[in-house]
Amino acid sequence: MKLRPFLVSLLVSAALIPVVGAHAAGPYTAEGVHFAQMMIPHHQQALLISQWALKQGSNPATKKLAAKIIAEQSPEIAQMRRIMTTGK
Repeated sequence: MKLRPFLVSLLVSAALIPVVGAHAAGPYTAEGVHFAQMMIPHHQQALLISQWALKQGSNPATKKLAAKIIAEQSPEIAQMRRIMTTGK
């Protein structure tokens, strides 16, 4: 897996996350927006590492954990993006 293109796309996607603040319905604070902006790339990194562990790992417990991380954090990324863009 080539790490450099992924990191570039990760940085670009993090930079493109809109700051909704007063433009969307809902009670947003600067801290809440910042939390989501930082958690999305954090989760994306966890997905990258977990995908690598599934392909390269040999320990069944590690592979099981990697699969769990992928299953749980992929929807969380989608949820945070949805909240950031629509307020829902």
